[in-house]
Amino acid sequence: MAYGVDDSGFILKRLENILDDAKAKIRAKYPEALLTDETIEGQFINIASDVWSIIWEGLQDVYHASHIQFAENASLDFLIALNNMQRRAATKSKLPNVVITGVPATSIPAGFRAYASTSANLIWETVASAVVGPGGTVTTDFYCTVTGPNDISTSTLDTILTPITGITAVDNPDTTLTGSDIETDAELLARRNNEIANSQGGSHYGLYNAINNLNVDETLRIIEFIRIISNRTDSVDAGNRPAHSFEAILTDAATYTSVSVANGTINNSTNTLTVVGQDVSGIYSVDDIIAISSDYNTFAKEKFTITGVSFAAGNTTITLNANYKGSSTAVANTWTVTGKDDDIALAIWQAQAGGIPSYGTANITTEDIEGRDQVVCFSHPAPIDIYLDLTLTVSSPLTSDEETDLKEKIVEWGNNLGIGQAVIVFGYNCLVGQLDNEKITDVVVNIDTVFPPVAGDNNIAISNGTTAEVQYSRWSTANIRLF
Repeated sequence: MAYGVDDSGFILKRLENILDDAKAKIRAKYPEALLTDETIEGQFINIASDVWSIIWEGLQDVYHASHIQFAENASLDFLIALNNMQRRAATKSKLPNVVITGVPATSIPAGFRAYASTSANLIWETVASAVVGPGGTVTTDFYCTVTGPNDISTSTLDTILTPITGITAVDNPDTTLTGSDIETDAELLARRNNEIANSQGGSHYGLYNAINNLNVDETLRIIEFIRIISNRTDSVDAGNRPAHSFEAILTDAATYTSVSVANGTINNSTNTLTVVGQDVSGIYSVDDIIAISSDYNTFAKEKFTITGVSFAAGNTTITLNANYKGSSTAVANTWTVTGKDDDIALAIWQAQAGGIPSYGTANITTEDIEGRDQVVCFSHPAPIDIYLDLTLTVSSPLTSDEETDLKEKIVEWGNNLGIGQAVIVFGYNCLVGQLDNEKITDVVVNIDTVFPPVAGDNNIAISNGTTAEVQYSRWSTANIRLF
């Protein structure tokens, strides 16, 4: 029997086969040799055969490492790179809009830490400096110091770990944006198989995957919603999409604006990008994601989270969350900084079918494979602010904390409804279902998209893109009044 690689694959030579083969070859040359386990010769054959068995198993592992269905860890990473993919890194959870209370004008440096006494093992910190405002509070974002799907309940961040004179309290009124663990082999292989099966040939799956792939190398989850709507008819549809066109609708956490930088320098010792002669501080802000053309990354631009932006002496200094891997301190080079929309446009162009036009409210110019300009269209959903008045009948007055808790629960529910989801006042998963305080015996609801709300007990329709632009409801405790 032949061992090794043949037309059927890899045939492993097992320990018993190695022993039998070794004994047969020795007996063929020395017929009188004693090869039992009790003899020195027998022991030598056993030891040598065991070593060769390990070598054969190693050869089998190497063979399997070149096959996508058997590859693991780094070997799988190398193989999926052939599909222009990479394993999704672990990300950190985010506490958005944390309220820090203190004496007005008190400075809070980046790295300010706090934790919830109910989850003392999770430490949260800021990545940007802040200053307490005239009202005695400042709002900023906190990130968990460790990666993974870490979560704490709203209004449980209560213990300051970095004492600062003048800072008295912290609170997290919004829901945690949970991070993730590093993508497992099974998850990576399933995603790869799904993308290969659906391809990027202009199908809904292909367009979805192409856009969603922009999340792979981010430190934060950016593309938060994707929807593809096609008009397969021969005429303009109710959503104003031309015949035989498609509209990609998405929302993300990064800036929508793009800016080209004629002169920019990278300094890896300070993790900064200096934009020469341009004030982009009004365009980019902390927590935005920027992409920088790279001579290191051959597949895409390198992307970074902005942790600070300042403008002085004609130049903008953008502080990045990590070292740039291309040329450092490259004073003579020209750098391009783009917003997320440029990356989205390129991803759509590379995935859409030839001859099928894109439609949308955003019109971004990208380049095709021959370097020619192509206009790609897509849309961002429009926010619809919700104003709510609740006239409550109660058995006893609600406390200030109970009123705050009631508003926060409504806001959390409303902001999690999703894109294109109507606001239902009564019924399944409804607005009044959030009024779970036992003191409340009755309620009159006035809800509207204008202030003051004048509609009584009416549901609010939110467009899903079928007949108008896609919308989503936007909620704030400032827009809720209790009577």
